[in-house]
Amino acid sequence: MNFDNIDFNLYKVFLVVAKMKSISQASKVLYVSQPAVSYNIKTLEEKIGCKLFKRNAKGVELTADAEKLLFYVESAYGMMETGFRMLNDSTDLLSGQIRIGVPTHIGTFFLAQYIQKFTQQYPGIKFFIVNKSTDEMMQMLEKRELDVIIDTYPIYSYRKDVVTTDLIELDNCFVGNKKYKELAYLKKNKIEDLQKYSLLLQPYRTSTRQLLEEALKGRVKKLEPLIEVPTTEVMLDLVKRGVGIGYFAKPSVINDIKEGKLYEILVDIDLPKNKIGMVYIEDCLTSAPRHFCKMIKQDVKESIQRKNKALRIVLTQDCIYNCNFCHKEGINERREKLLNSDIIEKIYLAANEKLGITRVTLTGGEPLTNADIYEIVEKLKENGAKVTITTNGYFLDKYLKIGKIVDKINISLHTIDKTVFDQICQKEGACEQVKKNIKMLRAEYPTLKIGINMTLIKKINDNNESIEKMVKFINSVKVDLKIIELFPRESEGFVDINTIKPELKKNGFELKKREFRKQIYSNGKQNIILCYCTCTSVSNKQDKVKECKENNDIFITPDGKISLCRYSNKEIDLMEAINKNDIIEIESKLEEACSLLGNECKC
Repeated sequence: MNFDNIDFNLYKVFLVVAKMKSISQASKVLYVSQPAVSYNIKTLEEKIGCKLFKRNAKGVELTADAEKLLFYVESAYGMMETGFRMLNDSTDLLSGQIRIGVPTHIGTFFLAQYIQKFTQQYPGIKFFIVNKSTDEMMQMLEKRELDVIIDTYPIYSYRKDVVTTDLIELDNCFVGNKKYKELAYLKKNKIEDLQKYSLLLQPYRTSTRQLLEEALKGRVKKLEPLIEVPTTEVMLDLVKRGVGIGYFAKPSVINDIKEGKLYEILVDIDLPKNKIGMVYIEDCLTSAPRHFCKMIKQDVKESIQRKNKALRIVLTQDCIYNCNFCHKEGINERREKLLNSDIIEKIYLAANEKLGITRVTLTGGEPLTNADIYEIVEKLKENGAKVTITTNGYFLDKYLKIGKIVDKINISLHTIDKTVFDQICQKEGACEQVKKNIKMLRAEYPTLKIGINMTLIKKINDNNESIEKMVKFINSVKVDLKIIELFPRESEGFVDINTIKPELKKNGFELKKREFRKQIYSNGKQNIILCYCTCTSVSNKQDKVKECKENNDIFITPDGKISLCRYSNKEIDLMEAINKNDIIEIESKLEEACSLLGNECKC
């Protein structure tokens, strides 16, 4: 075949007939007679030397050769269309279009917000949404019929120029209607026991189902669902009708859980997360889809930074210890205690709604001296928060049941040597009491996450003997250890945390991960986290602001203020907005604080 004299009109006719699957329908679309269409098809068949269509009762169908040809013709016309659109890039943001492939449930909780935001800025843009299988959408992308796909991994393509960008990870959960309310009240259900009930799951070939099956290896051979449901919408309807327990991406059912229409059923394994990615062909993006993809990537990046933060709430400055190095969580002057369970709930709901924050750390002083501690934790948990308590551990025997409702307990224990402990904390007999309480807590709650916080102090507990004893203790009670570098660096008790690394290696701990202000060591069972002094790791770096933005939690003082740095007097007062019950203002102040973190750091 001579490619110098290609008649593009013949291929256009072929494309329309292939799409319409009818000579007569194609003639109407092309505004030519049926004989003219037939003549063009016959001419093309003669030129390329193969049969393209065979007749059937409904019209025509493609031959095997034509199926192969169709892909390339569609791709060619798609590239031509893209080229013409690129020539008009200057007007693309005024009147362009964005064609997106996305499953319905992802579109609902993830994509809709970005479409709204983008159309507010560029009102002339038209969006076309396609919901098909991942394979079908990839074919459309490769044929230039879609600009971008947003879907669950894995997403495959044979093309080397396909760009894949990670966006978010989705938590999954089991839920049922009120019929399964009793299961929802249990702290954790054995995953094996769910097989006793009617399970609704995604088809086995889907990534969601396969990840779940992989997570169950060693516990369950293979899940046997009552029904395999291919779409979230159908599964949700069946679960609400009480047909069975469904497995969902949590964002798609979170509103129903909050409204009491569905109940989350907790299980005794960590359920796998689903990764959501964005896929496109970089060189084929015109101005509008390119700007849209850029906006999503930037917003997701900022959102991840926000979600990695936590609310750190100082319930009280009261404490039975009198440690001379203690900063009372950075608060030097006495603060009036204004926070109660209702106020804390309002702050959390605002932080969750506006910033996506789900983690809360309750601290002090000693938070277990707060009479409302159970009510505070229960309200936070009812609203979906992951709650950590940082305590000195002295009162844990009286508040042992707190381990049933929190996600993690951090216990300040700077040494296990009684004499040294008395020297540090100035509370006689406390050392043995705390060690006993830790053992009791572990025995009562074998799966609860427990960590010990040990502040390293020069010439007191920074020696090899002290570290070795602590390592033996954490191994015996199966808890993790955080060794904290005393700050500020100029203080008398400061000691470089790196001096203890040889002792960690001697005890079988190896470096596994480096994070901002942290190094994580592990022996395969327990972890030791080295936490560097703020002024060591931040102040000496050029881009201090950027580093602090990555790290700082939103720090709430007992009188309802947001502290922007423990060395700064800069604060944002929440109480006026809380007293007025102005949720929008509370959200606004939290967002302002999040943007200022790092900028106001004086460390």
